[in-house]
Amino acid sequence: MTTTSPRPATATTVWQIDATDGPTVAPAAPQHLHLASHPEAAFTAPILELRLTGPLDADRLRAAAEHTVREHPALRRRLDATAADGAQPLVRLVRLASGSHTLCLSPALGSMDTTGLLRAASAVAAGYRTKAAAGASGPDPQTVDAFLTGLLTDPGAAAGREHWQTRRLDTTAEDLARALVMRTATPGPRLHLPVPLDDAAGDRLVRLARDLDVDVDDVVVTAWRLLLNRIAPGEDGALGLFTPGPVEQLPDTIGLLGRCVPVPIRPQTADTLADTVRGCHRENVLAAQFGDFFTHTQPGGEFTVGFRHVDASPLDFGPGLDVAVEALRAATDSIRLDLHSLHVGSRLRLTVDADRAAVTEESARRLADWLGALCTGLPEHIDAPAEAAVARILDPLTSESRLHGADQADSGTAAPTTLVEAFDAQAARTPAACAARDDDHEVTYRELHAASAAFARTLADRGVAAGDRVAVCMSRRVPLLAVLLAVARRGAAFVPIDPALPAGRVTDLLADADPRLLVTDQHRPDLPPGGRTPVLRIDALPPGTPAAGPEPVEAGPETDVYVIYTSGSTGRPKGVPITHAALMNYLRWASRHYGTSDGSGTLAHSSISVDMTITSLFLPLLTGQAVTLLPSDEPTDLATALTRTRDLSPLKITPGGLRLLTTFLTGAQITAATRHLVVGGEQLTAATLNLLDAPGLLVTNEYGPTEATVGCCAHTLRLGEHPAAGPVPIGTPIHNTTIELRTPDGRLALPGTAGELVVTGPGIAAGYLDRPVETDARFTTDPHTGTRSYRTGDLALLGPDGQLVMLGRRDDQLKIHGYRIEPGEIEAVLTGHPDITAAAVTTTGGTPVLAAFLVPAPGADPAALPEAAAALAADRLPFYARPDRYEVLDRLPLRGNGKIDRRELAEHPAPATGEEALDAADPQLAVVAALWSEVLSTPPTSPDANFFAEGGDSIKAVLLAGRAQRAGLELTVHDILQRRTLRRIAAAARPAGVRDAVEPGPVPLTPHQAGFLAHAAPRPERWTVRWSANAPAPVDTGRLERALAATVAGHEALWTSFTHTGGRWTGRLGEPGPVPVHVLDLDGVPAAEREQAVATALERVEDGFDLAGRLVGLCLIRAAGQGESVVWIVHHLVADVVSLQSLNQELWHAYAHPAQLVQRRGDGYGVWLRDQDGRPATLFPTWLGSGGPTACRTAVSRLGAGARRALADAQQDAPRWVLAVLGAGLLGALAEVRPDLPPALCAELHGRDRPGLDLAAAVGWLTDLRPLRAEQHVLGDPSALAAALHRRIEEPQDWTGALPPVALNYLGDLPAGCGPDLPDAAANPLFGLEAVVWTGPEAVEVRWRFDEAFIPAPTVQRLADAFARRAAATLTIRPQTATGPAGLSAADLSRITATFEG
Repeated sequence: MTTTSPRPATATTVWQIDATDGPTVAPAAPQHLHLASHPEAAFTAPILELRLTGPLDADRLRAAAEHTVREHPALRRRLDATAADGAQPLVRLVRLASGSHTLCLSPALGSMDTTGLLRAASAVAAGYRTKAAAGASGPDPQTVDAFLTGLLTDPGAAAGREHWQTRRLDTTAEDLARALVMRTATPGPRLHLPVPLDDAAGDRLVRLARDLDVDVDDVVVTAWRLLLNRIAPGEDGALGLFTPGPVEQLPDTIGLLGRCVPVPIRPQTADTLADTVRGCHRENVLAAQFGDFFTHTQPGGEFTVGFRHVDASPLDFGPGLDVAVEALRAATDSIRLDLHSLHVGSRLRLTVDADRAAVTEESARRLADWLGALCTGLPEHIDAPAEAAVARILDPLTSESRLHGADQADSGTAAPTTLVEAFDAQAARTPAACAARDDDHEVTYRELHAASAAFARTLADRGVAAGDRVAVCMSRRVPLLAVLLAVARRGAAFVPIDPALPAGRVTDLLADADPRLLVTDQHRPDLPPGGRTPVLRIDALPPGTPAAGPEPVEAGPETDVYVIYTSGSTGRPKGVPITHAALMNYLRWASRHYGTSDGSGTLAHSSISVDMTITSLFLPLLTGQAVTLLPSDEPTDLATALTRTRDLSPLKITPGGLRLLTTFLTGAQITAATRHLVVGGEQLTAATLNLLDAPGLLVTNEYGPTEATVGCCAHTLRLGEHPAAGPVPIGTPIHNTTIELRTPDGRLALPGTAGELVVTGPGIAAGYLDRPVETDARFTTDPHTGTRSYRTGDLALLGPDGQLVMLGRRDDQLKIHGYRIEPGEIEAVLTGHPDITAAAVTTTGGTPVLAAFLVPAPGADPAALPEAAAALAADRLPFYARPDRYEVLDRLPLRGNGKIDRRELAEHPAPATGEEALDAADPQLAVVAALWSEVLSTPPTSPDANFFAEGGDSIKAVLLAGRAQRAGLELTVHDILQRRTLRRIAAAARPAGVRDAVEPGPVPLTPHQAGFLAHAAPRPERWTVRWSANAPAPVDTGRLERALAATVAGHEALWTSFTHTGGRWTGRLGEPGPVPVHVLDLDGVPAAEREQAVATALERVEDGFDLAGRLVGLCLIRAAGQGESVVWIVHHLVADVVSLQSLNQELWHAYAHPAQLVQRRGDGYGVWLRDQDGRPATLFPTWLGSGGPTACRTAVSRLGAGARRALADAQQDAPRWVLAVLGAGLLGALAEVRPDLPPALCAELHGRDRPGLDLAAAVGWLTDLRPLRAEQHVLGDPSALAAALHRRIEEPQDWTGALPPVALNYLGDLPAGCGPDLPDAAANPLFGLEAVVWTGPEAVEVRWRFDEAFIPAPTVQRLADAFARRAAATLTIRPQTATGPAGLSAADLSRITATFEG
């Protein structure tokens, strides 16, 4: 079909031919099946553009083009029926402003290759030239597919098939993709960048090819392969080389014949560059000879990199018409990075063609420039070795890949050169200053010096001498610091061993370190028996202040000060000895960079086995500040400790630890605690920093492997100036340090490509302890200067701003939760089992989960291997290195090069597990399983389900621990990290014990209590909250009363009483007393009267309330055929609705575990109460008629199933976004129904996320009443209104005066059978109108509590209708901007994790 359409004057379409009637046939030949397996964006669309200059008969050309399209069905072929929709015209003629024309052929993807396009153009040219229908009709695509398929079964083609069977090359060049920082993403639009190659340089390449008796494409592909090999010299994958296919057997066919076949990226070794070109020529000839017989081993196979060349003969359209090929492209394979070479007449044009989703434009441009330089310079070096030729041309471009830190020498002539000298000098300067403290002790510099000297004498008595090693396995307390200094004072090296490590791991470390002595304390009593290492136990500092000890052993700068173990690829952990000189180089830099002298000291909270703790232990001791040692590993204890500190410089933490910290502390609290936050141990991302709402806080991303002494590279920024997304740079080298980016063969990386970080300087260790082979593989020493270098194995990129950016590992090493893990070490441990013949360990899933794949030995029982492997790992590996998932395979998958295909393993789906029923005889397991389901939003698949393999992470471990506390169980985050499976976690859970509580006696009124009591309500004792829930039938009343007593005893708020004397209200905390269970038996009560009977019974319970006495009641309701239920009635002064949810969970846990009943005292309320002391009373609203006789009424409405789904989606968007969109709907409805009311409401937040307080299990009226005011101009814009409310919820504004009279309370998701019990009439409303909303099993429930003096019932009904209508719209609004994270809370626990992704 031919159509014409007008175009702008600069380019006018003369005519176009659309292919609307072509066959929809996907390629069926095995050589081209992969085309149908990728989205069209993965390929370069076929296109041929011809520039026609001279007199042109447009009608004659159209007739020739129409005939060609009609006679060759392949031109009209489409991969699918929708390809024609919005597609380019098949043929189009465009008149340019210059008077010349462009003829463009654009057939559909999969219809033909470049040879087919040129043949089509030749057919059009012949038809135009002869003024008649020319050329024979072409075969249909199915005939061509059948011919190609037949080639694979032709008996005479055995040699071709055998050729590829013996040359299985990996088409995914992973090393090259890593070096070029290719992204893994859905294919996008293509980049087409010309290679800078002038005509003279092109002519030289053509002449060079002629001189070497090869084709010009052999020269070009040699340059391309040499460039790629220079970027990734270790790459053993393949390049996709385009071969034209059976063009000689099918000389007149226009269609899809050619395809790409693999040839090695790395050229064969040759004496000269000329020989290398000839070698590439031979490979190309073989590839073309056998190209028709290659098929991908996997459907949808693709190449990372490719090359395609076309020799285009001049096209003859007749005399007077000059024809030039402007563009020629046609993809036959999915290639992420391609080089197109077009040789037309005397011109050679090269184009880099890349997938924008995988390769940045900057990277593609650099590649084009480097290739242009190579192609221009290679003819001059044709007789030199290829590697030397490439080096002469490209090495001068690599100077950017070497970075030098500032040279820094200490001023003065007597600067300390060892840790002991530096500490002693500081102790002499500030003897009375605090040097260290823990939860029990605080010591001055004089006392710490004396203790270290005393311990040094003890070590000397035990035979410790200079050069020895002393293992130290102690908790983080002051004695630990004194012992470490004592070991250094003896000239020995301390080997820190975390007391939390399993016994088998400790045994392995001691065997490798061979220490003279093991120093431990009371916190590690279960040391391996029968060890050959003598043990010295030190539980406290020596008494008194002993006389000065002996002079320190003269340890020089090159004496080892400590040995820290890292993961080992051979199966044994590797010891890294660090000298005093190396440590002092780092400490001196850190002291200056982190401004230690201006701060209050450090907080040592991380494992003593990792070198990031070295900073916190010793940095303050150089400048007279204090080291605070935190014995606990629990994140909540770290948060609490930080609320008690000020101006730490620095606070050092891992990114994972920082994410945890933001669940407990606000940005303001972290800013108050530290002047300088240092993050290290694993890659830091902008997403993590975005969680920290602390604008202006100084943050340093510090990088450094253990072998380079803590830190060797750093990037410092102020929050608010960090990148919006992606990794945070690791910066530039510290002083006296050089960092280079090198390729695997040791050359400096080309700018913009990834290279291995190689660190040089005084901080580099001499090697690994007694590991000469591994030392030689990683460390080098310059024979002339003695300077040591270390190959880190980490890949990095130099950004355009001169800052290094971490990319990951060049080997298989992993980083999880800040720990360096060698899969080889885990694999070696696992294959030590006689029934396991092979093992591979990798990470799987979005949340990193360690998975171990096991191959059983002959005769072994595969079903028994996972349990045996897990037991072995538990004994021999630290918790962070134990696989979360074990799977048995017949064999491990291999790549084409014979290596284990770890990428396939990483994508291996977890096996389906049978849902083994939970043990009904273990109610504690059932409780933990229920909490697990709440946190992970899915029940455990079996008692042996792994928390991390099923979607958990360290954040969710905090959530699970918090919920366990609310359920009456003591469970720590480390319990979950160490135990991992449901069965083991449940076994670790313990009945809750005593917590910090308020002693009986007078207590201050909270602001809400004071505000309510000042409200002068007529019957304040009747102001209650109720909660109803189904009960397990039948209920034993006596057992229920005991469970109720134990539950109430655990929450001191419930023991509070209030008295009014002398014109003022006071509060008092009494002793918990018995709480009766009121039983209501409805058997015999007519069905029509039961509702009233229940209401009467509950009012009778309330009648027994007295502000000076009992404020808690429970009613058990029995009815034959209807089951049993309970109703909690608690005075609002001592509990809110969230409290009732907690109380109900604890009640039934205590009922199910009568043997575990503990009179728990304290739930965190006491600490919160002290925090509230001194705050002003809450000013509750008043309105005309408030406080009068009119009762608070309750109306009921619902939002439908659609709103429930929308609410579930909104819960995932951002913390408290649900409250914002519900508030927008409510304010919009009020503006419609009651425009006289101010546009403001009070949002009722649960209040359990108070920074620095552990309120996960607290009961009380903790509600955070947050007033929100909307501007009039946003009331008509629901999106703007929701966004404004959300900002005010997350960032409270100052509010003066009484709270708004309208309130909104969202209770979250409530299961069937439980919820708030709101009577139709109640006393003492605090608000004129309160909307209580929750998500039920089938709909969103709304209860409207209102005072008819404020708003009459008919108006409430209209308001409910307007709210339902507006909420249906506002609930679909998504947040436009990210908000700061919420803390650990009760109502938000199930959705808080959304803020910690990425």
